[in-house]
Amino acid sequence: MKNNSRLFKLPTRLLLLAPTLLLGVSLGACSGGGGDACSVGTEGCECFNGVCLGGLFCAQGPTGNVCIPLDGGETGDGDPTGDGDPTGDGDPTGDGDPGCSGLTMCGDECVDTQTNNQHCGDCDSPCNTGICTGGSCMVIDCTVDECPGFSYCDLATKQCLPGCAFDNQCDAGFVCDLVSHECACPEEEYDCEGVCIPEWEECQTCGNGTIEGSEECDGNNLGGQSCVSLGWDMGTLGCNGCLLDVSNCTLEMPDEFWFDDFETGNLMGLPWMTSGNAIWSASTTMPHQGTYVAASGTISDAQSSTLQVTLNAPQAGVVRFWHRVSTEAGYDVLAFYIDNILQDSWSGQLVWTQEQFPVAAGNHTFRWVYQKDESLSDGSDKVWIDEVYVGPQ
Repeated sequence: MKNNSRLFKLPTRLLLLAPTLLLGVSLGACSGGGGDACSVGTEGCECFNGVCLGGLFCAQGPTGNVCIPLDGGETGDGDPTGDGDPTGDGDPTGDGDPGCSGLTMCGDECVDTQTNNQHCGDCDSPCNTGICTGGSCMVIDCTVDECPGFSYCDLATKQCLPGCAFDNQCDAGFVCDLVSHECACPEEEYDCEGVCIPEWEECQTCGNGTIEGSEECDGNNLGGQSCVSLGWDMGTLGCNGCLLDVSNCTLEMPDEFWFDDFETGNLMGLPWMTSGNAIWSASTTMPHQGTYVAASGTISDAQSSTLQVTLNAPQAGVVRFWHRVSTEAGYDVLAFYIDNILQDSWSGQLVWTQEQFPVAAGNHTFRWVYQKDESLSDGSDKVWIDEVYVGPQ
């Protein structure tokens, strides 16, 4: 009666298949090579239609289904084959990624969901109110323990809440708004495509192929302009930082001189190049004569703005120009160079003044640099030049 009662307690599927299984055991040898006999349905041997005898478990192995003990095999590690992959599916961790080695693939990175605050217990399950421990979000008393990641301490509840409390929790250039606990731009600045810029500057997206705002060009979109349309004799017009680049445009060498009074309303009269923390541009602010003048860019402490041009002087002569400055005297200066050699510099509050320096025949680079020191400003904090001439004296 004891044996019969045990038999009737077997799972129904095993009971129905028992005669066939026993027949398989007696027929035995599945090695097929004259080696040790392996009886289907027994430990270490092939499963019979997904079923094993004696309480064994049918698991998928690298060569097919195999019967193993429910405790995970002879080694007790759930891997009867010893290949580090108990299921034989190429994923030893069962996390959906064969290369994560015990971690979980979340997006494009392997993470420990037991301790990761952004993926606590599962991918994309952030723990913003405490610390992720054992895959669970453990609420902490933030007056005792520091809040982790992008969170702050709510003193009323003593719990960590999503948001910032310090500027260093924000991206570069942003600050923490202690009312909303969100990262925002400083006063008198606004967010332009993830960058804080002054309120008086126009937000534009350089690099999308569309000419917007103050952009002169964008990528290969030159707005229908060419070297010839801009008054040059020949060359290839380019686009650099969404400004037209005429450095490869050329003029036939003049018989006598070069001259630009910026009355074109841009920096296209000569092959000008501008660089630094802010670029020069044509301006209508108090020109020496006419309507336009070249003005330095708006810069901050310890920054600079440069304008330069390389010309071939047809004969020995001079370079002559007018300049005006409104800067911190003795510290924020307009410096003028010929071929990287400083010729003179000016600062303070100076009205329009003409300067002249000797030039030998041949190629020369003329450069104007507005450079600020580490602190303080005065006046308009800008410099201007007008009526640039290179030729006979």
